[in-house]
Amino acid sequence: MRIETVDELKHHLKILFDDPSLQFDDDLGYGVTFGVPGKARDVMLSLQDRTDATRWGGEAGNLFYKCDDQNWLLYLRSIPHAVVCIASVRSLHRRHLEQYQGMGSQA
Repeated sequence: MRIETVDELKHHLKILFDDPSLQFDDDLGYGVTFGVPGKARDVMLSLQDRTDATRWGGEAGNLFYKCDDQNWLLYLRSIPHAVVCIASVRSLHRRHLEQYQGMGSQA
């Protein structure tokens, strides 16, 4: 299933994390942020059972899952007693970043 909207991403994440009551802290317009208990590596290992393990990368508490064919990305970052998660719809995130192209050269 290809994800095209933030609502579809939220639905997918609730299934992936096996938590229908998963709450999202911020809707970024192209993705969401949320927290889960634990450590990033442990969260990644539990998610690997439901994802393609070859699509995981990162190190030192900064882990990510990139799924081009389904159009989404997940970033995990360990903080004390929790994991910060940032998930985005790749095509929406790309479109969001396009508005900033060339701004650095206008100085």
